[in-house]
Amino acid sequence: MKPNQNTAILKRTTTVIGGLAILSTALATGPPAHASPTGSTPQATAQATVCGIKIGEVTAAGGLVATNYAATRPPTQTAYQWGPSGLYPPGKARLASFIDFRDANERQVLGYVTLGDAMYFSTYFASASGDLDPEAGPPTLTRVGGGWANYTAFDVSRWANSTSHRTSAYAVRNDGVLSRWTIDDNGAWRNRWSYAGLKGVKSIAVISKTATYDTLLANTVTGVLKTIRIPVSTSLRPVIKTVRSGTWQGFESLIATKCGTSGTLLLGIDKDLQKGYLYAVGHATGTSTVIQSIGLVPAIRFYSPMYFRWGVPAMDDPMNGE
Repeated sequence: MKPNQNTAILKRTTTVIGGLAILSTALATGPPAHASPTGSTPQATAQATVCGIKIGEVTAAGGLVATNYAATRPPTQTAYQWGPSGLYPPGKARLASFIDFRDANERQVLGYVTLGDAMYFSTYFASASGDLDPEAGPPTLTRVGGGWANYTAFDVSRWANSTSHRTSAYAVRNDGVLSRWTIDDNGAWRNRWSYAGLKGVKSIAVISKTATYDTLLANTVTGVLKTIRIPVSTSLRPVIKTVRSGTWQGFESLIATKCGTSGTLLLGIDKDLQKGYLYAVGHATGTSTVIQSIGLVPAIRFYSPMYFRWGVPAMDDPMNGE
């Protein structure tokens, strides 16, 4: 089965005020000390469907795990599924971005993962239990290229409408250089452009993808939370805005998904403490951005070395966070 990004639109229902989905349960009374938000809080006028996020992790042993969380108070784990065990060499996977591609008969998981110094395209067919489908053949790894040992943050923007589509990969190196590649329909990475000026960035997450730009949300070692709007053009000239000036340094991973018409549900993972915190983020407008703390994900230890957003094909996955 060849994956096609132009598939039917996933239905997600929320009640929205000012682009921020209002959760159907009360929000946390306060954020964790290392991630203090400010800003006005919209008031709900009707009951809302609770937003959710699906994250993936590669375990230390090289297996895949998928987990869903709902933005209730406190946050709740709504699904948990082991994928293939030992899919990758133990301790080698560092960065990843995956999607599920499904039809009536089968489910294919495909995306990108770094193993050591190289980036690979990884794909397999999954059974109903999440493990490898024994009738679909073995998983495949196709090497994209080397030189990835110094990259510390990575995400992929997959955008499509009924007539057009594109895939852009973003990565930040440990010296603060942001790179973008265009991935064509044959899987070739082309047109690399770079921007120097993001030294200290710890994690990035796509929060907007449109025909003309992508927006990344990033946090830094000094605690700054910022948006990075990147035009879809031949040059890489981002527009960078500070969202919060401090207290976000505790998160090694930021994972984001759409919530409401133009908001974001954000999971921040503190690997040192093995804890995760959920936030509802309004449409990003710099320091006036509304951020609601939903709270600590209880009774869950985030002990795997690497986490990522587990996405769906682009037509099913609009993101309008900025």
